[in-house]
Amino acid sequence: MSGNGVNGNRRHQRRPVHWRANWPRCSSFFFGIASDIGPRQRLEDAALAAVLYGSGSLGSASAMLLGVFDGVGGVRGGMEASRCAARVSSAYLSAWFAEQLGQTPGREEAGRVICEAIRRASVAVRDLGIRNPSVEGAATTAVIAVLFADAVLIGNVGDSRAYQVLKGDIERLTADHTTAQSAPANDTIDQAAAVPEERQLLVRWLGSPKPPEAALAARRLAPGSTIVLVSDGVHAVLSDSLIASIVTRARSAQLAAHRLVEESLRRGTTDNATAVCCRVVHLHDVAINARSASTASPSPIEEKSHGSSPDR
Repeated sequence: MSGNGVNGNRRHQRRPVHWRANWPRCSSFFFGIASDIGPRQRLEDAALAAVLYGSGSLGSASAMLLGVFDGVGGVRGGMEASRCAARVSSAYLSAWFAEQLGQTPGREEAGRVICEAIRRASVAVRDLGIRNPSVEGAATTAVIAVLFADAVLIGNVGDSRAYQVLKGDIERLTADHTTAQSAPANDTIDQAAAVPEERQLLVRWLGSPKPPEAALAARRLAPGSTIVLVSDGVHAVLSDSLIASIVTRARSAQLAAHRLVEESLRRGTTDNATAVCCRVVHLHDVAINARSASTASPSPIEEKSHGSSPDR
């Protein structure tokens, strides 16, 4: 991958990328992607990393986009659904940022755009099944992160997760949209395993007849923090504390992503395993746009059920 792209179908996608924003008063980000088919027959995860550019006279980068999409297993078209969602959401966000004339949008405005990108991706996945009966019922999860100079916005549907890791501490930025979502936000693997598998079904997913409501979270970025996106093939077998330990000890974002996937395989994941990591190297004292760095507490992640789901 040369800066932008969706991962392919090979084992252990390892694509180190360094991107430094070319405007003043900004962050430097290092990010990496790792993915493995695991014990499954097909790689139904898709991973995304892209630089979002403004147009206008500045010709500058506005933000970074990361994403993980996990095609739902047990139904047809999981691979097609995840890749479709990644393409549509990336294309919409890239086009929208290009129309901003080099201006960094406010947090609320950017949040609405992320939710709209997820909505459009859901419609595209649904229509994919309508046009092609061989993948009727295709579905996927989605977790999207947009990183600005000093803040990150996360939109998600399903059970792919986002975390922020800083100095050995970890904060989960998303809630799973499953029938078992009432489990504690920082549960251990032992606690999660106590929930019967039949209760761990998605209640929101992309491709449903009615587009699902995406949950949105916002956090300030701190120097040295790492934003981590993973599919459930990773977090099903790695506790939050272990994810924090692996990411903190890794010397680079790419190595962190690779080791998360590698450890998931070692611990016997039964699914594809995908991780995207983005490390904030430093922040300058002056923010680019105070609107995108609001210190107000983010809105709580709302949980609403939109029907039963296919077994994952």
